[in-house]
Amino acid sequence: MFKRSSLLLYFNHSIFCAILASIPMIIYVREAKFSETWLLFLGDGLFLFSLFISLIFLSKKVADNASTGYMLMAGHAVTVMSVIIICIIAFIALLIYVPGLLHVGTTYKTLKQVPANMVEDKTHGLLFILFVNAVIGTFSAGSFTSIITAYTIKREQRGDKAEI
Repeated sequence: MFKRSSLLLYFNHSIFCAILASIPMIIYVREAKFSETWLLFLGDGLFLFSLFISLIFLSKKVADNASTGYMLMAGHAVTVMSVIIICIIAFIALLIYVPGLLHVGTTYKTLKQVPANMVEDKTHGLLFILFVNAVIGTFSAGSFTSIITAYTIKREQRGDKAEI
């Protein structure tokens, strides 16, 4: 379905987007306070804007004449690859900043200032918040950006055929 060269190009763009989106997440893991959850949403916003810039560069790559279908598929491919990379970065950040994560029992560092209805796990919800945001929040931001960008970046959409 995808050519090997295009997958490598998508992977390069997804690394850029994932690293930029992971910076606030790493700060959140280091602080581990529930009141700092806004950092995760800041990461989603950074991902949204970095994906928008990446899709503009991908459109320029095909001489500003990329079809809408191509842009939709490219945006979602970059989004899925970025979500996987962000999950890997989140796991590595948890291993570094939360000692005892893979051991039995409660870890040494848990999420502070947690509301009473939070998911109870060995980190008091830190794992749950990180991975739910990484998967649902980032994918939602990426999907939104892919759809909006695919239809706004194309000047003439009549007679468009999807070619991958």
